[in-house]
Amino acid sequence: MLNFLFVFVILKGYAQEKERQKIEKSSYNSHLFLKTEFPIQHAFGYQYIHKNGIMIKASWGIYSKEYLALLLNFAPNDKPDEKARRDFIKKRLNSGSVIEIGLGYQHLKTDFFGLISIQFQRFSISGTANELITNLDLEGQFSDLLLLENLIKNSILLRPFYNEKILHPIIDLTQLQFALGKTFRFESLPRISISALFSYNFNIANSVNIESNSFIGQTIIDLFVNPTLEKSSDLNFGSLNYPSLTLQLNYSFW
Repeated sequence: MLNFLFVFVILKGYAQEKERQKIEKSSYNSHLFLKTEFPIQHAFGYQYIHKNGIMIKASWGIYSKEYLALLLNFAPNDKPDEKARRDFIKKRLNSGSVIEIGLGYQHLKTDFFGLISIQFQRFSISGTANELITNLDLEGQFSDLLLLENLIKNSILLRPFYNEKILHPIIDLTQLQFALGKTFRFESLPRISISALFSYNFNIANSVNIESNSFIGQTIIDLFVNPTLEKSSDLNFGSLNYPSLTLQLNYSFW
C-alpha cells in the first residue's frame, strides 16, 4: 500500500511538473509568424506572449488582388449604381498592403486567445479621369458634370489629360478587428505551432488620395475626380464590415 502511494505521489508530481513546463514554455516567448487571412492578406509578423498571457502582435501584409476582389463582395450592392461602382472597382484593382497592430490575451492552459487589432489597409485602382468619373458617378450626383463637359469641350489642353492620362487613386481603409482563436502545438516540434482565428472587421475610417504633376491635371482632379472618389469611397467602403478566417504558422525563437 505504501509503495502504491509512493508511486502515485511520484507520478502526480511528474505530471504537475510537465504541466508547469508546458505552461512556462507556451507563455513566455517570442514568435515570428507567417499567415494567410482570408479574404484580406498574406502577411508576416512578430508576436510576443508574456507569462501572464498578455499578447502583443504586429504584422505587414500583401493585400492580394484576388482576396480584395472577394472582399468587395461585402460592399453595398443592393442598388444598380452600388453594384456598378463595386464591379468597376473590382476590375481596376491593384495590389496593396496591410499594417496590423494587435493586443490580446491567451489562456495559457488551453491556448485559446482573444485579440483586438487595428488594420491600416491601402490599395489603389487605375483609370483615366473620364473612366473614374463616368463609372463612379453614374447619376451625376458627386460633381458638376455639366461644367466638366463644357470645360472639356472648350479646352484642347484638358482633353488629353481627361481622356488618356491613367490615374492611380490610393484608397486607405482603417479597420477595427475582433478575433478569437486557438494555438495548436506539437510535442515533437516545440518551437513550431499553428494558430487558427475567426475575426470580424469593422470599417472605422476611409480616405482617398490622388495627385498630378501638372497644374491642368490637378485642376480636373480637385474639381471633379476627388469629389467623385471621396463620395463613392464613403458609399462603397463606409459600411464595409465582414468576417475573416486566418491560418498562422508560428516559430518560437525565445
